[in-house]
Amino acid sequence: MLNAQSGAGRKARVYITGLTDGLGHAAAETLLSQGHEVVTHVRSQARMSAVKDLVDQGAPATVGDLSDLARRISEFSRMDAVIHNAGIFPGNQVLVANVVAPYLLEALIQHSQRLIYSSCSVHKGGRASLSGMDWTGRTATGNSPDSKLFVTALSAAVARLWAEV
Repeated sequence: MLNAQSGAGRKARVYITGLTDGLGHAAAETLLSQGHEVVTHVRSQARMSAVKDLVDQGAPATVGDLSDLARRISEFSRMDAVIHNAGIFPGNQVLVANVVAPYLLEALIQHSQRLIYSSCSVHKGGRASLSGMDWTGRTATGNSPDSKLFVTALSAAVARLWAEV
């Protein structure tokens, strides 16, 4: 994943959201095995058991919901990479968790050298319209395909605006 060292012989420092299972957890395990520093994230203290194996390998853990991540990340030095893997499926919060949270997180932290947004092919079924979307999460508007399309557009916009990332 990250082949280059981040300078002065130091491996990369990587923050991963949504790594309690699946792809995020596998990415954390791989990066740790390569000698990179991984900073973990769980929503609540109750979820700490899901990252215990990573913490036991030296990965610091941050606890909090996605709205609190910017403050938590700022407790560490600059991240070399942020992997935006957290997300939810059906529910009122799908747009907030899958699109707004990564956007706000990047707007609030010092830019990383590399940003990775996880997604899947369901974006092909998303509607390319922002009309009527409730970005607060108070009502169920949009769906997983819409949110994946929007986060794909976000990653393209970030690549265009921050060419050095």
